[in-house]
This record gives sequence, structure tokens and C-alpha cells, in this order.
Amino acid sequence: MEKQRFRSRSEAREAVIRVVAWDAVTPIVLRVREARNRRGWTQAALATRARVRRATIISLESGHRQRINLSVLEKVAKALGVPTPRLLREE
Repeated sequence: MEKQRFRSRSEAREAVIRVVAWDAVTPIVLRVREARNRRGWTQAALATRARVRRATIISLESGHRQRINLSVLEKVAKALGVPTPRLLREE
């Protein structure tokens, strides 16, 4: 499989948004919840560590969020201690 290359960060961001918005119950929703639960954190604790609003975590985990900003995804991944691509990859 050939690695996809993007001309800019905004082009990559749009690709992430399209992938994440494709299905309301995406693997990312499950991976975030699983990683948070493994650490024994509440949604509020993750939000505090990621420096995002608790409502953002709630909507991300519920699948109601139609678009996910790449910077938010990066903050959540960093707080969880996982690489951002791991949250996106289907395994």
C-alpha cells in the first residue's frame, strides 16, 4: 500500500476530517474511550489533561461530533500518551 502524501497540513487535516466524519461510530471513538478507561480517567479528567472542553470529549466519544479538528485530536492523543495516527488507524 502506497503512503499518501499531502501538500500541506490543511490538506492533511481535511483528509482526517473526511475519514472521521465518514461514520458516526468510528474506530477513533472507541479508541479514545478505551484508552481513557484503561487509565481510569473520567471524561472531565481527560478534558483537563488535553486542555479541551469536557463537551468536546463527550461529543467525540458519543460519535455525535461530525468533524474533529486535527489540533484537538493531537491534544487528546498527547494526553492519552498515544501517537495521533494510532487513534486513526484501523487495526
